[in-house]
Amino acid sequence: MKPLISLVFLYWNAPTWTIASLESIIRYMTVPFEIIIVNNGSEEELNKEVMVKGKIINEMSNCTKAVMINNEKNLGVTKGFNIGLVDVNPKTSYISMYANDWVMTPKWDVNMIEAMESNPRHGMMTSCTNWGAGSMMTDRNNPADWKQQVHLEPTDDKFWEAVEMIADKQHQVKRVTPNRFVCMGFFVKKECYDDVGLFDERIQCANDVWFSRVAGVKGWLSMTCWNAYIQHGFHQSFKQINDPETYSYIKPLEAEDYKLINSDKRCNP
Repeated sequence: MKPLISLVFLYWNAPTWTIASLESIIRYMTVPFEIIIVNNGSEEELNKEVMVKGKIINEMSNCTKAVMINNEKNLGVTKGFNIGLVDVNPKTSYISMYANDWVMTPKWDVNMIEAMESNPRHGMMTSCTNWGAGSMMTDRNNPADWKQQVHLEPTDDKFWEAVEMIADKQHQVKRVTPNRFVCMGFFVKKECYDDVGLFDERIQCANDVWFSRVAGVKGWLSMTCWNAYIQHGFHQSFKQINDPETYSYIKPLEAEDYKLINSDKRCNP
């Protein structure tokens, strides 16, 4: 059985969200998938918990492969993902660059695939979320509901019940809309990934923007799937890194690279 989706799961500490994120994969992934777990220099106690979850995932009937790659130190978001991407099954259909502060919800996988396949030019898809750019945020017309979504934590009582209720509400919003870049549940068609290749390791927090811009230049559309929901822990991991040595390998960007990342033009051609 070949995987339909390859999850490249990158984590650095943030134990509460990391374990909840893996638990959501156990609960809600229904299609054939593989997972490449990349430990970016996390604390040993968390790594032991991740290995336990990894074994459970590996025993799931729809999991074709579960492997763990251990980096001795934190190599940053971009290089960490690239290390995992190298190990993706070449026959997979979709790749999700999956961060450890994302919690998927029911029907995330099937709804993302359905949205992706609704147009052959769809190359990248993002989920709607509680935290993110405006073009992927859930409806904030009801401030009380939105405030509840924003502050949901895996430690809360009835966390899973709450995120499932939000997801169920989003399932009624069956639409796909253009988006400037892919972020939550970064979901890419394998042909699109083959066109773009690995992330540019000079770029860190804007790696998703860079990928979307390059793919857009090559003719791929970047979209938001509104009936697939991700609960986001709002940068519980990598954005907290401020050690200059972590990024010492990064080369300065050229002017054209900045222009591409910061362009106001929608990446959709």
